[in-house]
Amino acid sequence: RFSLISMISRFEIHAHNLLRQRRVLEHLKGPSKRMDGPSFWKILTRVQTESRSGPVKMCDGLVIAKPSAALKEKMEWLEGLYRVRNCLAHRLGMVQMIDVKPLGVSLDQTKDDDTLKAIWLRPRVLLDGKEVQLPYTTTKAAQVKVDFEPYVREWKIGAQIDVSPLDCQAIAISLSMLGQQLQTDFEGEMNALLGIPTPTPAASGK
Repeated sequence: RFSLISMISRFEIHAHNLLRQRRVLEHLKGPSKRMDGPSFWKILTRVQTESRSGPVKMCDGLVIAKPSAALKEKMEWLEGLYRVRNCLAHRLGMVQMIDVKPLGVSLDQTKDDDTLKAIWLRPRVLLDGKEVQLPYTTTKAAQVKVDFEPYVREWKIGAQIDVSPLDCQAIAISLSMLGQQLQTDFEGEMNALLGIPTPTPAASGK
């Protein structure tokens, strides 16, 4: 429980730090083109207020103005995990109506068959093309490949959220990939803000 809460919090800190950098660069590109104490304090208070909108809004609209397709794809994991984190932090993992309420729907419109749904990536180990469960031993030579597949968990109202150590490892990998993509999108938008051209892949020589 505490591992999952901590992972989400660390991702929020990552997004918060990027947002602060963005607001500083935007200020320096503005009319004054200089930083002073009052200006920096104003930036800090703005970022603190904006950060309360949650990590999903932070990724789409604040840290990143126009998320790439790759970032939008990975953000699919964040909404559900953030709901799971809130349930674990505020309700000790016992799912209640507020946890399953769809976005944009009032609480009195929540149905008893609504569920709290979370998606993250699950690593798979393929041995000669067939998935095997770890730990696994073999005495013959084989081709080993590791890939990832979306993994879905759902909990009904009244259910107790349980996450295993393997779940936490998979969630950590998913959040790491999301954080790296957020950083990539951020660097692209900041370079555009500063007028730095995006590097193009070098042409292959003969």
